Amino acid sequence: MASADTGDPWQQVGSETLLVTPYLEVRRDHVIRPDGQKAAYDFVWMQRGFVVIVPTRARQELLMIRQFRPSVRRESYEIPAGAMDEGETPEQAARRELREETGWDCHDMSVALTCHPLVGRSNVPCHVLHAPEPTHVGPPTDPDEAQEVFWADQARFAELWRGGQIHAGSSVIGMLLGLTLRWLAWDLPDALGGGEDG
Repeated sequence: MASADTGDPWQQVGSETLLVTPYLEVRRDHVIRPDGQKAAYDFVWMQRGFVVIVPTRARQELLMIRQFRPSVRRESYEIPAGAMDEGETPEQAARRELREETGWDCHDMSVALTCHPLVGRSNVPCHVLHAPEPTHVGPPTDPDEAQEVFWADQARFAELWRGGQIHAGSSVIGMLLGLTLRWLAWDLPDALGGGEDG
């Protein structure tokens, strides 16, 4: 567990698995910190990462979904996302997830950002991909994924944002990246509710 880039001697002296499910493990690592103190760190270990897709149309609309999230017991307005299957590249996983959740497809996707959104508690990497001008190919292949699929313009997005209905961390990362990189030609303060009306 030593960090090669900084030289910090985070010495791992043990590790134990606390829980195993088909999707994840909960692990506890025992370490000696740089100050010589012993410590234990619990974290969620996942074998594969997940993808977040930012589908845009004419740089004016964002393809979104509405889902119920049992972990927080509330509805969430998001962009398509999901776990990678074994052997998949991020691009392959993104196309599959986009079709499963929305019924749209995009051949022209590449990873714009890879990050660790829960780095204090999980190793899982998140790959954000832009899906410009997707094509509608039919109904979602997994109808249980989302309760609603819709294109949001800036006004609809701002309404959802101001209302606190966009709260999934991976979606927030993808949406803000899309705004920053101008995948959406929206006015940033207005889209985030910081304009004169917000």
